[in-house]
Amino acid sequence: MSWRVARSLLTLRDQVNRMAPDRDKSSDGTIGDERHQTTKSEHNPDANGVVRAMDITHDPAHGVDARKLAEALVASRDTRILYLISNGQIVSSVVKPWIWRRYNGVNPHRHHMHISVVPEPHRYDDIRPWDLSALELKEDADATSPQTPDASSVPASAGR
Repeated sequence: MSWRVARSLLTLRDQVNRMAPDRDKSSDGTIGDERHQTTKSEHNPDANGVVRAMDITHDPAHGVDARKLAEALVASRDTRILYLISNGQIVSSVVKPWIWRRYNGVNPHRHHMHISVVPEPHRYDDIRPWDLSALELKEDADATSPQTPDASSVPASAGR
């Protein structure tokens, strides 16, 4: 069976790649492996031959903190999102909408974040850019927040 990736996910991947061109991609993925193929998963092609899931590697050293990316997507409340998985938690647009819950799947998604998009073609193939402004705001706040020096950087005579 021929397959393709939902266009909205390709748009997201392109945005992440532009944001972090040197990022590690070793845990990136779309189509499911043999284990996925025996389960119900958006990593498997649907009836239209469309894979509606993508994993994006966690690589904060090169500009992609997968959890921050997931949080920015949650903040966007984008109607293309079905659910996200990150750091042993899942958030859905349908089940307890937009509330992080414990994820009990086999893979806790600590080396990447997972995004699945909804089954409606007009949404999963919507190529509008994803709203990642919450990510940019978070990064700006991190850059401007005062840093607490660690004990080794404070002179021994400080505070005496």
